Amino acid sequence: MASNTPYYPRLLDLVPTDRLPDFLQGIENGIENALKEFFYREYVESISESGSRGNYRFTVFVFGGVSVDIPGTGMKLILNPGVVPSSGISSDFPLRLDYHLPIREYTDSLSLSSITGDPLGYFNLLLEILEIRASDLLQELIVEISDTSDPVQDFVDRYNDINPTGPISAINSDLSKSNLTDLVSQIVNQSGADVFKKLYDEFISRDLSFSETIARLGRVLKRWIG
Repeated sequence: MASNTPYYPRLLDLVPTDRLPDFLQGIENGIENALKEFFYREYVESISESGSRGNYRFTVFVFGGVSVDIPGTGMKLILNPGVVPSSGISSDFPLRLDYHLPIREYTDSLSLSSITGDPLGYFNLLLEILEIRASDLLQELIVEISDTSDPVQDFVDRYNDINPTGPISAINSDLSKSNLTDLVSQIVNQSGADVFKKLYDEFISRDLSFSETIARLGRVLKRWIG
């Protein structure tokens, strides 16, 4: 005889661990264990025609509820109590997630492979649309140009070779936000130039052909344009 109990998908089906951001890789098992008792229902999504804006609404819940013992009473306090139809009591956590991705409004007309003019103009357009921070661009650029065990120092050495009268130095050898932000500040203070154009001229397009520049630009911006 078929069960009358409705099926409810697991939260892990909505957010699979193999699609977690890079900084969470390596702790997938811990995340799976923490979320294995969580399910969701009442899922509703609303996405604009261009895909640039959207929101998701759903209720995350735990069968039987999440409870906390009340000392000395033998009683339990159920957090956010609710009722799952045909399944009994639960702990419910209504969620709403909103996003705005301006780049999606331009994806039909923007393509690196279709560039026929100066790639710098396209580069500047993407910087404006995507609101890319100099420190984030520098991080992707360092990863792109260096294949050494110390990519930060490699970048510093290359920069100083090009700019011997205005050298920079790294706080340490990691790609931390503080280290990258400090490098950007040094570049601006030492050169007085637009840091984006300087990085483009000296590390994205320098000594490269048109097609090589486009290819490198695509790799550096992959984090934002896919």
